[in-house]
Amino acid sequence: MTIKSKILDFGGMTIRAQDVQIGYTKPNQATPTTTALRQHVVPICGNAKVGATAGWVITGGTNICHATLPASQTGSTLVVPITGLHIGDTLVGVSLMGQVESAGNTATISLDVRKLTNVAADNTDASLGTDNTNNFTADGVISSTNVAVTGLSQVMSEGITVYALVTATTAASTDIDLTGMLVTVSRAV
Repeated sequence: MTIKSKILDFGGMTIRAQDVQIGYTKPNQATPTTTALRQHVVPICGNAKVGATAGWVITGGTNICHATLPASQTGSTLVVPITGLHIGDTLVGVSLMGQVESAGNTATISLDVRKLTNVAADNTDASLGTDNTNNFTADGVISSTNVAVTGLSQVMSEGITVYALVTATTAASTDIDLTGMLVTVSRAV
């Protein structure tokens, strides 16, 4: 079974992976285990924070939840916790949602899905997967078709948290407006 974006290829049968259930039997197991591939939205609101390089504005002076990056910013970072995960879930993909206004110039976005692991000496921070630089040269929608990290296999357990690190650059007259993330998990049911 392979997962790519929102399409599931299971033995040559292609299925849209919205709420797909797949049954399988482990060796020496009498009862099949069923998993469900589920997606949920994580809004970018007060749960996000500006990273090491400033530039992003989170829900600034509006009545909506979003993070904006104004024109002429370089390498600005945004940290967004990936919430709604349960112990035992397998994180398989994360994509961004929003829009870009380019005014004929280039705006770039990269997404790095990262894991924090609690250890005695100090927490460790490691990348699970990245979607490197995506260039937008025209106004467009940001979605799972153009900014996504797929093929992940992180099983959630106590002591592990995950987050998205978004890095972006805007040229003159360009801006980025992120409203949320689409998170795909495999969950035993």
